[in-house]
Amino acid sequence: MVSRYIDLGTGKWRKRWISKQDLVEYLRCEYRVFVSFSTGIPIPDMKETALLQLMLEKGLEFESGVVEDIQPREIHSREAVEPLAEETLVVQIPRVFRNHRLGIQGIPDLINTEKGKFVPIEIKNHKQVTHTDELELAFYWLLLDPLRKRKTRPKGYIILNTGEVVEVNLTREHLWGVESYLDDIRGLSKTEVEPVLSHECKQCKLSKDCREKVVTSGGLSTIYNVSYVREKQFRDIGVNSISELVQLDEEELNSKLIARFGNTPGVDEIFRMKCHAFSIMSGKPIFFGDKHQARNIAASPFLILDLEYDVERLIWLVGVAIQTGNNITYHQYFAEKSNLDEERHILQALIDIIEKRRSYLVFTYSGISADIPQLRAAWRRQGLPDRPLSNLMGMHVDVCQFVQRNFRFPMKSLGLDAMEEYFGIHRSSGISGGLEAVALYKRYVRTRNDAIKQQLLHYNREDIDSTLRVVNQIPVLVTESLAI
Repeated sequence: MVSRYIDLGTGKWRKRWISKQDLVEYLRCEYRVFVSFSTGIPIPDMKETALLQLMLEKGLEFESGVVEDIQPREIHSREAVEPLAEETLVVQIPRVFRNHRLGIQGIPDLINTEKGKFVPIEIKNHKQVTHTDELELAFYWLLLDPLRKRKTRPKGYIILNTGEVVEVNLTREHLWGVESYLDDIRGLSKTEVEPVLSHECKQCKLSKDCREKVVTSGGLSTIYNVSYVREKQFRDIGVNSISELVQLDEEELNSKLIARFGNTPGVDEIFRMKCHAFSIMSGKPIFFGDKHQARNIAASPFLILDLEYDVERLIWLVGVAIQTGNNITYHQYFAEKSNLDEERHILQALIDIIEKRRSYLVFTYSGISADIPQLRAAWRRQGLPDRPLSNLMGMHVDVCQFVQRNFRFPMKSLGLDAMEEYFGIHRSSGISGGLEAVALYKRYVRTRNDAIKQQLLHYNREDIDSTLRVVNQIPVLVTESLAI
């Protein structure tokens, strides 16, 4: 019987084994790993199942495609690994490597043997190499180190979903950083860890309890743009809560951060952080922007635009609300099939709306980072005329960006879901987000189930209505907010 492990190094590790996934989860949320270690509950069980499953499926689908294209040699034993030190080829080894010196274990996606260098290769379903990707490579470099018979420059490769293969040079900071994290992770069983709010909360079942704990304790991670790293920096210079933050001068804080860490969010951003702290403590929104601009944002006729799309393929739903005075009309254009002809058809419908209303403002929520790049890509893909898109861009306002620049609310996020919670907007479509919407659309294309189509149209309409509500509330909020 072939062992599922390939043991590396001398001696026998007897303590807790740390995997690459343990490292990644620690970087995402230290508190969640602490809870997992304390209770024995697996981390996947703490995440929203539907969203997690969709993400895993998309990642595995991409990884399978890459492996199929490369067609690596598959190896199944330690005895078959060692002779590879004389060759240069890409291999896949579906066995758990265990490094007994460091107490780490894992399965690299692929390995380039490079005549005994044993360079790890990771396959990533995103467009750019992240710092976490680099640390994962460093983890696998350390894991495979006992296989190497001579010293060589540490490195690894990342295969991105753009098709690019990026060679990553691993520094001492990468390697030492990973070893330091290993000690920190093992230390979680002996140390009480306090929760910190982050983007990870969106897909975590612990988020409600964590939010209550952080808010009750006055934790700095309740503040917009205060990450886990930034909170640690604030604590290192003696700022431990939002009540302490509001009492300090932003120029002084800025100088302390530069002196201690060599970086700072800047005086203006620290001021906005203090505004957010005031908002959380008072329970009321804080306005610090241009009153004239904010009061007049919804004074003229405008459009609300919301797109649904598969980020790897086509736009399949265009939703528009048109507000003229007290009159609101809705238009939704749905691609019955996932193909270029259907996409062109619904984009042409959008062009017709834009061309008839060139003086209307066009509002999106987070469109700068989401809808607009997808629209630009679709325009190029379809070879559509430049003028309608130029007109749209000239009149476009990203509502999320506008809110970020002018307001702070007594909540961590300024995303649409958070604004819905603040305004008491309740959804009924039953769709958790964009990934689930894409999965349902794919099911609709296969089955032509009209109930699924209506659910998707309803989901898109709820996005439009929520954005519309925020736009129309901005002038009211200027009056109701505390001014700084």
